[in-house]
Amino acid sequence: MCKPFRSAVDVQFPYPVMVCDVGGTNLRVAVSRAPGMAPEIVLKDSTAAHHGLEGALVAAAKAAGTEARSVIICAAGPVDAGHVRLTNADWTLDGPQIARRLGLEQGLLLNDFEAQAVALPHLTPDMTREICSGLARSGASMLALGPGTGLGAAALLPANGRWLPATTEAGHVDFGPAGALEEKVWPHLERVEGRVTFESVLSGPGLARLHSALGAAQGRAPDGRDAAGVQAAARAGDESAVESIGLFWRLVARCAGDLALIFLARGGVTLAGGFLGGDVDTVTVSAQGSKFWNFRWDTILSVSGELAFVDSVNGGEIPIFERMFLGGGRTLRGFEFRDVGPRDTGYTNDVYGGNSLGYVSFEYTVPIIETIRAAVFSDTGFVNADSWDPSISDLYSDVGVGVRIKLPISPLPLALDYAIPVSSPDS
Repeated sequence: MCKPFRSAVDVQFPYPVMVCDVGGTNLRVAVSRAPGMAPEIVLKDSTAAHHGLEGALVAAAKAAGTEARSVIICAAGPVDAGHVRLTNADWTLDGPQIARRLGLEQGLLLNDFEAQAVALPHLTPDMTREICSGLARSGASMLALGPGTGLGAAALLPANGRWLPATTEAGHVDFGPAGALEEKVWPHLERVEGRVTFESVLSGPGLARLHSALGAAQGRAPDGRDAAGVQAAARAGDESAVESIGLFWRLVARCAGDLALIFLARGGVTLAGGFLGGDVDTVTVSAQGSKFWNFRWDTILSVSGELAFVDSVNGGEIPIFERMFLGGGRTLRGFEFRDVGPRDTGYTNDVYGGNSLGYVSFEYTVPIIETIRAAVFSDTGFVNADSWDPSISDLYSDVGVGVRIKLPISPLPLALDYAIPVSSPDS
C-alpha cells in the first residue's frame, strides 16, 4: 500500500492558504483559513475577466476578508522552472514573482491535472460517482483525465511505497478514427494546426467541432452551435445534439482506455473537470428492498427491486455520471451491462442514461446438493429519460436459469446465470 503523497522536503503552508484553479476559461479561488478547515470558494470568474493572477488574488483576498500567507496554484499548462504559460489562454504565471509581489511566506505552482492526480488517494466515496465498480486495484497506478477548454491528463504512479505524480501533455497526441462511424466523421473534423488530436476533439471547442463534423457526415446543414449551444440543444431534446454528445463521451472513454494502457492504470481512471457537470447540484432518491419465502424441501422464492430518481436542484443538465442505467448481473441479467436506458436512436445508438429507474426480480431456487442450488428467474424494469417518471410504458424483461454455489471464502454464493431478453422497447 502506498503512503499519501509527500515531498522529500517537509513543506509547511502557513494559514490562511489560498488555492487557485486557473483554467483556460474559468478561474476559481478558495481560501482555507486554518488547519482542518475545508476550502471556501471566494472568487469564481472567467479567466479573461482579469489581466493576471495577481489582480485576481487581490480581489479574492478582499472577498475573503483576509490576506493569504500561502498560495497553491493549479494551472492548465506545463510547469517549467516555476513558470506556467497557460495552454488555452494568454496568461503566463511567474510563481516566484507572484510570491514576492504579494508578500507570501510560501507558495506552490503545479499543473492542474498534476494536482488532480495527487488528490486521487484522498478522494472519499461522497466526492465521486463510481461508473464501473469492483475493478480497481488498491495501490496500483491511477489516471486522472478531464475535458475542459483543453484536455488534461496526469497519472499517479507507485514508487518505493509512495506516490509519484506524472504530468502529461497527452491532449496534443494525434487521434485517429476507429470503426465505421468515426471513419465517416473524421474527414469533416476541423484541423487544429493541421492535426486532429485528443484535445482538438475532446474539449469544449472539440465538442463543437465534433457536432459540426457529425452533421456534415450526415448531410445536415451547419447550425453554428458552440459547445454550450450543443449542450443546451441536447437538454431541449434535439436529436442531433444528443447524438453528438453521445459520440463525444464514447471517444472520451476510448481515450481513457488508451491512456490507461500506457500507464497500466490498474488502480482506475477518474474523470474530472467542470465539463462533467460538477457545478450542477443533484438530488437522488432511491428505495430498495427484498423479501424471501422458504418453502418445503428448502426451496426459496425471493423478490427484490429498486425504484430511484435523480433530479437537478438548479435546473441544469444531469451529469452523465449521475444518470441511471440497467443491465448486467445485478439488475436485468438478460441484457448487457448498462445497456438498458434511453438510447440515441439516430447515428450512434448509444445508451446515454435516464433520470428515473425501476426494476423487480423474481427468483426461485431449489437445492441440488448442500452447497449448490439451481435457480430460475425473471427480471423486469424501466429507465425513463425524465426525472420523477415511474411510467412502465417501456419495459424491458428477461428470463433465465442459473446455479448458486456456496463458497467457504465468501458469505455470498457465486452466481452463474444465463438469461435471454423476452421484451425490449429497443427492438
